[in-house]
Amino acid sequence: MTQPPNPQGLNHRFRRADAQVIFVSLHGHIRMAEAPALRELTQAIIERPAKRCIVDLADVSYVDSTGLGMLTAMHRRTDEQGCRLTLLDPSETVLSVLRLAKLDTVFDITSGEEASQLRRDTIGETRPEITQHDA
Repeated sequence: MTQPPNPQGLNHRFRRADAQVIFVSLHGHIRMAEAPALRELTQAIIERPAKRCIVDLADVSYVDSTGLGMLTAMHRRTDEQGCRLTLLDPSETVLSVLRLAKLDTVFDITSGEEASQLRRDTIGETRPEITQHDA
C-alpha cells in the first residue's frame, strides 16, 4: 500500500505476513489530522481478510482522543470481520494514554520480549527498519 511521506503526522507500512496475518507498522502521531489516513488503512485491512492484524505502535510518539477513537473503530471493525487485532509494543506515552482511557483492557497489547518474538515470527525481524517512504 503506497503512502506519501508525512513528516509531521502518521506514516505506515502495510505488509501481509502470510495468508492469515496482516502486519502494520505505524510511526508518527495518531491524532485528528490523521483520521482520514487511519480510516483508509482500516478499510484496507478489512478488504484483505485475515485472522489476525498486528499493529506495531513502537514508533508512535503521540495519540490524542481522536486517535484513540480511530484505534477503537479499527478494533471494532476488525473484530466484526473475525480478525484479532493486536497492538504491538506501544511507547510508554501511548500506553499511558491507553491506560488512562481504560483501553488497555479492551485491546490485546503485546510488549517487550513477547513483542520482539511476535515480530520475528510474523515478519522475520525484531524491529522493522521503517522509513517514511515505506508503504
